[in-house]
Parts: sequence; structure tokens; C-alpha cells
Amino acid sequence: APHPHPTSASPCPPSPAAAPAMAEEAPAPVPAPAPAPTVTCHVSESAVVAAPVETVWGLMKAMTFSWWGLVESCVLASGETPNTLGATFTLTFTDGAVWTIQLTEISDASRSLTFEVITAEPAVSVTSAIHSISIKKITKTNSSAVFWTTDYSNDVTAEVIADSSFKKLDAFDTLAGAL
Repeated sequence: APHPHPTSASPCPPSPAAAPAMAEEAPAPVPAPAPAPTVTCHVSESAVVAAPVETVWGLMKAMTFSWWGLVESCVLASGETPNTLGATFTLTFTDGAVWTIQLTEISDASRSLTFEVITAEPAVSVTSAIHSISIKKITKTNSSAVFWTTDYSNDVTAEVIADSSFKKLDAFDTLAGAL
């Protein structure tokens, strides 16, 4: 359709009945910039593990991360026990990275725990990362469904999201091998 306010670059000539030209035409509106790609701040992965839920939950709530192949060690840094709310841990990865994490929620009834990354060396590119892991019993096969979700601050990048997803899936593989 013809532009309602023809300009000299308009492919359509003005109609003969058009009103006389104004001394100065208003500038054409500038299109809004394309929105930045949307990045979700939530990563969730799950897997079925061929082990009873009590066994899998026992590994998770020990807070040693011995089941995760990327973790070299996890040491209780503060708190009376690994399951004390507010307890902090030093999590050392095989690549030399070190996180300080804090246990913020734990429930034997729902077999779930949540921890937050407090510090990281080298520094990570997000302001906040809160991880939640839960295990559900699969009654038909006496196995476990494991769910791992991370909620990131809104400064997370698509690369961090993809890496997080990959590392969770890899962790499920090493968890299955640890049982």
C-alpha cells in the first residue's frame, strides 16, 4: 500500500488530488532496533537412574558430589553437618575451578535440596545461580527420576545455559555409573 506521506524516495507519485506540499516534511519514523535474542534464565534437565530412590537420595544429600565426574572434592566449610541449613561447602572441580556453595533448602520428605553458588574462582559470568535437585521414585521399575534445575540471574548468556544443560546431562551419566 502507498505510504500515507509520500517522500521523494517514494515509488508512488502523489495523486493529483493531493494537498499542496508542506514546506517541510516530517522525518520518517525510525524503526525500533531488533530485540536481543531471548535467553531463558532457567535450565532444567532430568534422567531416569536405574537405582532405588533411597540410594540416589543418599548420594545427593551427602553433599559430597562424589557422583559428579567433574567434581574433584566437596568439603564442608561451615555448619554442623552437611544437611544443616546454611551450611557452606568448598566444591573443587577437576579443571581447578572452586565454588563456595550454600545449602538453602533440604527435605527428606520430598527428597530435594537447593544450593546457591556464593563465590566462584575463576569468577563466573552470572550474578546468581541457584541449583535444585530432586528425586522421585519410579514404582514400576524401582528406579529414580532425577531432576536438576538451575535458576540464573538475568545476566546469563546463551553459552552458559547450553553449558549448564550439557554438564547436567553428563552428571546424570556419571551418577548412573556411580551406582
